[in-house]
Amino acid sequence: MGITFDLQEADARRLFPTPAPRRSTESKPVRQRRWVPRRCRRLWIARDTRIVPDDLAADLCHQVGRWLGVELPRSWPVRLAVKADVVYYHNRRFRQGVRREGRAGVRFLRTFMQHWLAALLSRRWPDWGERLPPGFERGAEWASHSPAEEGTGACG
Repeated sequence: MGITFDLQEADARRLFPTPAPRRSTESKPVRQRRWVPRRCRRLWIARDTRIVPDDLAADLCHQVGRWLGVELPRSWPVRLAVKADVVYYHNRRFRQGVRREGRAGVRFLRTFMQHWLAALLSRRWPDWGERLPPGFERGAEWASHSPAEEGTGACG
């Protein structure tokens, strides 16, 4: 009828493992991985040049947020950097512009990021898009402090 098994301790541990301990309520900060389409993973701006588009986009979003007096969504710098990498992969003239000597490549990339950020703002919050400095969407140079701070002398 029934067969009785005499399990040794090692076999018992293998067949009936102890459950994994539950995770504590404290979690480690998770670093977001940038997602780039598979076909675009060969040519990245950071690999080909000394420009780091993540930092450039984060700095631009921070400055625009200070100008407007708001905090922009955290995902926007990532979106701008990924868009820069995708356009860099697909567009030869864009690659040539980013690869310019000296600071010209950084200025070229920043101009495009300003344009893309202005489009995001105008689409999501049109009133914030209207408060941007004149010529911002065309990549014009602008003071990174708001007009309200100009009167107080806080930035300069």
